[in-house]
This record gives sequence, structure tokens and C-alpha cells, in this order.
Amino acid sequence: MIFNREIASQTAKLLLQINAIKLNCTHPFTWASGLKSPIYCNNRLILSHLYTRTYITSVLADLIHNRYAQEKMLIAGVSTGAIGIASLVANKLNYPYINIYPSKKIKLYIEIPKPVLVIEDLISTGKSSLKAIDSLDPYKSEIKGVLGLFTYGFETAYDRFKEHDLSLTTLCDYQQLIKEAQLAGMIKQEEYHILKSWRKYPYQWSKKSNL
Repeated sequence: MIFNREIASQTAKLLLQINAIKLNCTHPFTWASGLKSPIYCNNRLILSHLYTRTYITSVLADLIHNRYAQEKMLIAGVSTGAIGIASLVANKLNYPYINIYPSKKIKLYIEIPKPVLVIEDLISTGKSSLKAIDSLDPYKSEIKGVLGLFTYGFETAYDRFKEHDLSLTTLCDYQQLIKEAQLAGMIKQEEYHILKSWRKYPYQWSKKSNL
């Protein structure tokens, strides 16, 4: 679920403006997985743009403060895309911070496990995010939730987080993004429908693009 539509709208506008998210229905992008897609996301570009960086940091910090005001938390940024923004959020809140990685276990050298809040930049299938969260063993029971900047809204991701009993909140989602792109005249009506079709059937869409 997204935090609220107003923030989702502003976040989408900013991500599109700085080309952190690109849309191209004619010449699809190839993801690292080999999947062909009309969308490409690189939220690390947020760090290069002062206004966007400040806005995202402030929104996340306010969300955390308002939702969990009663307790100081350990902020965990998922490598690599979320490390920069998550560390800025932790610094703004004056909270402790660590990086977590999908590929390796870590040890938290703290006497008493603090409540943990995980920050991710992009939620696709949720698989890599959950692998990174697994690295927090044996402190997984201390995780209060996961905050993301953007999600494609795949049902598989929501199902996976639900299976792990983890709440997921994002600032923006795919539905809001393509709506803002259409309103800004960045995509035509036909492209809007193509983008909606991809979100529903990404693997079938990819196979057709390879024909």
C-alpha cells in the first residue's frame, strides 16, 4: 500500500522529472533478470538532485516519526539502491543505521536488539528485499515494517511480504506513476494502455517483445 495519494503524486512527478524512472513502450529495457520491460528504475539518481533528495528524505523521516514516535529505531537500508537515502533518513532522525545485503549475513553488535525498520528503494517481486531481510537473523522478530520508495505493484510481492508477516508501505506505486506520466504528456493514451497491460502480464509481455 502507498502512504497517501498526494505524496504518491509528488513522488511520481519528481522521479519522472529526474529520469530516475524511464518509460519506453517502443524500445523496451532489458532488466538484469533478462525480462523485457517498458519501464526502468534507478532510484540512486535521487541522491544527485538536491530538491528530490531532500523531499524524499523528509517524507520518509516524517512518516517514521509519526508512525513510530514512541521508540527509537534501527534503520536498515537495503543494498545497493536504498543505502544512500536510508542513511540520510537515519541521520535526520538521529537513529542508528546499518546496511543490509541480499547476498550475505550480517551481525548486529548491539547489547539489546532495537526495533528495526527496513528501507528499500524499489519493490519488484519482493524476492531480493526479503533475502536482505533474512540477513537480520536472529533479529527478524524486531522488524516493525518495510518502507519503500516505489513499487511495481506485483501481487507476488505483496503475497511474499504477507507470508513473512511484514507490513509494506511505499511512497509511490506504478499506477500513480503512469497516471502522472499521462497527465504530463509524457505518454500517449495508447502507451498508457500498453503500460497497464505490462503490469498485469509482465512475463507474457516480455516474451512478445522478443518475437
